[in-house]
Amino acid sequence: MYNKKGSHIGIILLLVSLFLLVGIATQAGAMESKAEPKGAKQIHIGILDLSSKIAVAALWNDAYKQAAEKRGWKVTIFDVDWDYSKTQPYMENMITAGYDAIIVNWTSPKYYEDQVLKAFKKGIPVASVAGGKMVPGFFADFAPIDLGRGAEVGQYLASKMEPGKVVIFTYKESENNLQKYLGQKMAMDYFKIEVHEVAQRGSGGDPTEQAYEDMKNLLLADSKKEIKGVLDYWEGKAYGSARACHEMGRDDVMVVTIDDSPRTYELMRQLPALRATFGVNGHRNMVAEKMCSMFEEIFAGKPFHDQNYFPLVPYLVEKENLPPQGFIYRPGPAPYEGKPDYKAE
Repeated sequence: MYNKKGSHIGIILLLVSLFLLVGIATQAGAMESKAEPKGAKQIHIGILDLSSKIAVAALWNDAYKQAAEKRGWKVTIFDVDWDYSKTQPYMENMITAGYDAIIVNWTSPKYYEDQVLKAFKKGIPVASVAGGKMVPGFFADFAPIDLGRGAEVGQYLASKMEPGKVVIFTYKESENNLQKYLGQKMAMDYFKIEVHEVAQRGSGGDPTEQAYEDMKNLLLADSKKEIKGVLDYWEGKAYGSARACHEMGRDDVMVVTIDDSPRTYELMRQLPALRATFGVNGHRNMVAEKMCSMFEEIFAGKPFHDQNYFPLVPYLVEKENLPPQGFIYRPGPAPYEGKPDYKAE
């Protein structure tokens, strides 16, 4: 087992990333905009989604819909399906069509920066979850502090795995996933663990199956059984890598991931290698309600500023504290919530 020396690294990195991001948000948040009071207008919220097929997206989109629809608002989802080239035309469509607000799921605004500013000038707030990067006009990001979360995941793995090498699955085209990688790599460097990186292949295909194939090939080549750990940037990749470990008879490999859903917990029960995840999805109803409350003020004609940053503190779920089957973990006095009503592949 690796020594737990430096067990404070995750906390320090969380505080540093929080300090830096809050500082940036405060300094850059100088622009102001204002929407015309909506009155009796039918409010229309657009959601720009990186992939609506995944369980995490289904959970968050359901939370947005519940918060919006109880206010009588209409919601429409635009699914990019991992293709960043669609972000600009989808954003343009929503702006031109007069959508009242836009929510973005974990898709960096660097891909549609001009449209963010255009929307802001028209009084249309653009808010995101895990946007990963602030740009001028960006109203708010509810961020899981991914630099710190990546470091936490890395430190957790280093403290529990057997001595050996670690595979890190990366997706550096995505801003928040790049931040996870930087945190993970920092932890591996700190603990002097050798790393093999595997990059996401293109913007199409099935990321879970890609991870399965990549991990299987790595294990086939690992005749000395030196691979002892895997760090995934998203739980969907972990499904594939942990399944490959199990089918190859390598449950000695410890797979640790980021993000959570009932599907994650189901597979943690089925796959011995899938040991833990650092999630934030238990915060989604709170975030959706906060977003819509802020939108209500804007729709009433209250001026708003860009560059608002709201950190989401991650929580650790291991095999030992899994919620009941079909339920999802929720931080707070009630450790889990009822079975969600959602559909996802």
